[in-house]
Amino acid sequence: MTTGVNGNRETPLLLGRLKRSASGRTVLMGHAGDVRSVPEESYGVIRLMDGFHGFEDIAAETGLDEAAVRQIFTQVRGDKRVGTLEEWNTCYWCDTCGLYLSRLRACPVCGDATAQVPLAPPCDPWVLFEDEHAFVRDLLREHAGVSVDDRRLMLGNNGVRDNKFFWQVIYAGQVVLHISFTEFDPASWRVQVADGVQDLDWNRPTLAREEEMTRMAQANRDTLQRLEADSVAFIDEVTTYYPSDPVLYFSGGKESVVMLRLLEKANRKSNVVFVGTGADFPEDEQFMLEEMKPALERHPLFHLEINVAPPQKFLEVFREQGTLDARSAWCRKYIKAPLKGEVTRRLYGDEHFVAFEGSRWHENDFRRSHPRINFAEGYERQIWVHPIAEWTGLDVWSYIFLEGLKINPMYYKGFQRTTCWLCPIVNPFHLDRSRKQYPELWKTISGLELKGFDGGDNLNTAF
Repeated sequence: MTTGVNGNRETPLLLGRLKRSASGRTVLMGHAGDVRSVPEESYGVIRLMDGFHGFEDIAAETGLDEAAVRQIFTQVRGDKRVGTLEEWNTCYWCDTCGLYLSRLRACPVCGDATAQVPLAPPCDPWVLFEDEHAFVRDLLREHAGVSVDDRRLMLGNNGVRDNKFFWQVIYAGQVVLHISFTEFDPASWRVQVADGVQDLDWNRPTLAREEEMTRMAQANRDTLQRLEADSVAFIDEVTTYYPSDPVLYFSGGKESVVMLRLLEKANRKSNVVFVGTGADFPEDEQFMLEEMKPALERHPLFHLEINVAPPQKFLEVFREQGTLDARSAWCRKYIKAPLKGEVTRRLYGDEHFVAFEGSRWHENDFRRSHPRINFAEGYERQIWVHPIAEWTGLDVWSYIFLEGLKINPMYYKGFQRTTCWLCPIVNPFHLDRSRKQYPELWKTISGLELKGFDGGDNLNTAF
């Protein structure tokens, strides 16, 4: 058995997109233009390279011997095609300093060796703020007999396995809880406590959580500056493709505010486009209009366009469709794409242009499969570009605290993503919080149906 980083076994992970082409071929796609034809009999083997199955597991499930599985892995291995979970996971912990570090196997503060945090795919740690922190605190008290004060810095890793969402909760570099969100109903959620949780030092001296975030950001400064420099260079390169100013599709979320700062550092004039579906959280709209809009309108580099659909439009289409399904989210086709199209036709006419977005590979399985440059159905004459594709959630939050960027208040209310209040393509925790905090909004869709991933395919569902 091959040993991975820090003694972990080597676990194969599909990084690109595995699909059957229109001509019937089985292909594996990595970066734009990097397309490999693979034998049809390899399809089922590569599909199991999901970061949860080791080589032995895949061999047992497919009936092949382990050597044959490894041979297929070697044949298709490559940048953004297939790699290992241990390489993909960039989160490390310095126990001496009590710091989470990105991509650093030695602590820049004390020089000690760091330990890789044992994350499952997608390996995208984020910081648990108020509502999420309180939820996890209560679970630790109930299931592990551990008391956690609100100053503790805890991370989460939000994944999907077998089309069901789960969280890994991380404290002091260790996974302490695994929470399975099997259905929308909280009564169905399941909690597993990791071994040795009671042995951790839950009273270790700590600063307040946001002070710890700032300390962590400063320790990751060199890594963040390298990521920033690479992203700015990438922005410089792709904006030479077309003469028009690029567009940034701005959601108001954490990646969007990072993208604004990077465009600013690239000194790149841009059209910033915000569209609202009519099913946005009230605080989202308030953040956009009261916090971001005045700053953007004063900024010499940015031209802001806002196009928001009335709530009745969304509800009208929902009633026509009857169901909003994670596998066929009609809101993109009937609401978002037309709203964006109205703005971009006015700005660009028939010209081609670069469209920036803040999506990242580590967010989920589907986004991991996308190249850094791609085209999207329904968005003709634009090339979609993702300058922060390789950043993790830890990188994004560290950069926000390092740069002192604005934070959307929805993150403090228990929402990992700024999205619609009824979006079915999010963790059920999000919908549960939405129902409890916005009961009047939920009354407007009484009798209509939301469907999550159950029965779907998280590798091929856009989320």
